[in-house]
Amino acid sequence: PIMNIKRVIKLFCFVGLLNGQYGYAEQFGDAVEWVSASGNINWSQGQVVSEGVGLASERVRSRAKARILACRAAIVDAQRNLLETTKGVRIESETMVENYMLKSDRIRTRVSGIIKGARLKSKKIESDGTCVVKMVMPMEGKLASTIYAKNYSDQVSWNQGIQPFLNNLASWFPAAHAGTAKRQLWQVKIDDIHERLKRVENFVQEPVSTKKQAKGEPTGLIINASGSNFLFSMSPKLRQLRGGVLYPTTVNKVDARKNGRLVSLFMSDLNKAKSHARIGSRPVVVKALRTYGKTRTDIVLGKDASKVLANLIRNGFLDNAEVIIVMN
Repeated sequence: PIMNIKRVIKLFCFVGLLNGQYGYAEQFGDAVEWVSASGNINWSQGQVVSEGVGLASERVRSRAKARILACRAAIVDAQRNLLETTKGVRIESETMVENYMLKSDRIRTRVSGIIKGARLKSKKIESDGTCVVKMVMPMEGKLASTIYAKNYSDQVSWNQGIQPFLNNLASWFPAAHAGTAKRQLWQVKIDDIHERLKRVENFVQEPVSTKKQAKGEPTGLIINASGSNFLFSMSPKLRQLRGGVLYPTTVNKVDARKNGRLVSLFMSDLNKAKSHARIGSRPVVVKALRTYGKTRTDIVLGKDASKVLANLIRNGFLDNAEVIIVMN
């Protein structure tokens, strides 16, 4: 019993020192969010990372067999930690992957299957027979496609459903005052909603420019949200001041859902973001004004920054360009 206690104490001490000893290969400037003591989300590399620890039973006499059993147990532990960490991935605002898994059997089954295919990044066997493994699962690909298919499809369905409802609502009332100079308040409100929806529809249905980026044109977009209370998420939004959502556009959402690319990457260092391979050599850098209301996953841009981004979107710039959000 005394030996068992010593081994357990040694095991916990080892796990506590693991990151400093031969820890994660995260680069300086990566935005890493720790969800638990055994798992984190690397928002810069688009990965969910977890550790697992295993120890064979003392009844196993064969040293070779004990190592195999210890590493098998470590992998099971890492997969369990990976699942718990993945549940904590923020989709938007306060919505986590776990919310979708609880509501949808299909998503729960799919996420569980993706985790089983996670990659074994490293394995180390200690002198006392303890096996420690690190597993990595990409957020881009199957996981992103699964989440975006649910998240963005729901948003599209809501937009498509509200217009017919408003049309029916307007038809319930007689147009007795249609020809009068002064309309009733309810008519004014409905007409105002109609106009707002038209502006939104015109914006998202605007023809997409297929023009390739010419020499000297910007190659990517960096949003500097340093100093704000912004939170990492799979579906961040960029909003114009006292206006609607500028990014992601419908084109960005369709591409993300189809190809499983993260809508935006995140970094914790502005200079590293500027040199990121996916952002290109001539990124546009704009400063975030603040976050949107209580939704800390949405960013509000100032008037000038909003104008710059709106022009870029009209020219089809963000159809292919990458977006990096910097948050220290």
